[in-house]
Amino acid sequence: MRHLIVLLFVFVLSFINNYGQFQVSYAMNGAQIQYILPNEAWRDDYHINASKKIIMVDMLTDFRQLSSMSSTPLLFDYNDRDDYDFRELYPGSGPNDVLIHLVWMSNHTATANNSLYLFSVKSVALNIPVGDTVQTGSFGWAYSIDLENATFSSDKQLVGINGICGDANRDGVVNHADIDLMWEYFEFHMWSYDHYGKYTKTGVNFGLGRVLFPYPDELSLELIHLWIHNPNDPRVAFLHIGEEYNPANFPPATSVVFEIENNIINITTDGNVVNVSGLVDEQPWQKTVTINGNKDLELPAGIENITVDAITAPIEAVTAIEESKETIANPTNFTLNQNYPNPFNPTTTISYSISEPSFVSLKVYDMLGQEVATLVNEDEVVGNYKVSFNASGLASGNYVCRLVAGDYSETKKMTLLK
Repeated sequence: MRHLIVLLFVFVLSFINNYGQFQVSYAMNGAQIQYILPNEAWRDDYHINASKKIIMVDMLTDFRQLSSMSSTPLLFDYNDRDDYDFRELYPGSGPNDVLIHLVWMSNHTATANNSLYLFSVKSVALNIPVGDTVQTGSFGWAYSIDLENATFSSDKQLVGINGICGDANRDGVVNHADIDLMWEYFEFHMWSYDHYGKYTKTGVNFGLGRVLFPYPDELSLELIHLWIHNPNDPRVAFLHIGEEYNPANFPPATSVVFEIENNIINITTDGNVVNVSGLVDEQPWQKTVTINGNKDLELPAGIENITVDAITAPIEAVTAIEESKETIANPTNFTLNQNYPNPFNPTTTISYSISEPSFVSLKVYDMLGQEVATLVNEDEVVGNYKVSFNASGLASGNYVCRLVAGDYSETKKMTLLK
């Protein structure tokens, strides 16, 4: 009996000492306030992190106000891990009544985890009036393997904004600074649902780079580039670049079906332009082509996450697309782009374009003018290039990247932060 009392005392003491140590953070990707363009596609992910393994999560989420602003029912992708059971207790009864109660329960304590992805939600098109704000909110409980519990809650605001088509940095002017910013998105964020960049609190919205498809693409950048040099160019004058962003101005989306066999994708659509995109070695890959009913395209080996979109564009756009594809493959100007990310630690990517065969030198210097790295030092043909720079052996500070190709030279400042 005495031993039983001692064991009970130890258990109670242990419970008291451990109680309150279970802490949970409820994480939604992106800023607490997000800025959404008219009719813009939107997505967010929800997950929790805890100081101990999570054995159960019970939460209530209110998407009713947000759903009322979506032109189609919200789409949900719930956690389907084998080591957790998922239950949807009472979903909303209609597209404008999305109040949902969800429960995740670990099948066994050995499979419990400190971090648990819960679900993602997206709207094909949000129609938040400019200046209006809608809110979403969640509240719930998480239980640890020691049966401790902690509450969590979070609210998010989505604000309707507008801007100028092509003006990605929202400075009121469409220029090459927007092109550089859009290239960063295209090369590094396109497939990662970059909530901080796309819906940032500062107002920079990559959706403003949309010209053809519901998202910025490589050809859109080239078309904006053509417009910057000549807004009256008949190939781009009808695309409303430089005007107030208006979804009604974009080419209409059309239905598309496709089949893939042996790295050949067969596409059928009533549209006349299709965009095929995916990931190759975790890097974005994209191809835009004109089409007349049906077309076969060769895909790169190992491509994943394939998406196909189709639009019906005016004949002028089809002509511009065909000409712009040639321009992209064969750049007409030497260009050194800003490295990304910047600041960086310790690696960054430097991209540049060569418009005629040249001996190319790409070097990095410190602020005293001393060379610290040679990245390229050889003959190169016409094309677009990317080089990775690893500065793990260098001290924090500012550096200069210099490209020399024939008579062309250009520098960009880079910042290393360790």
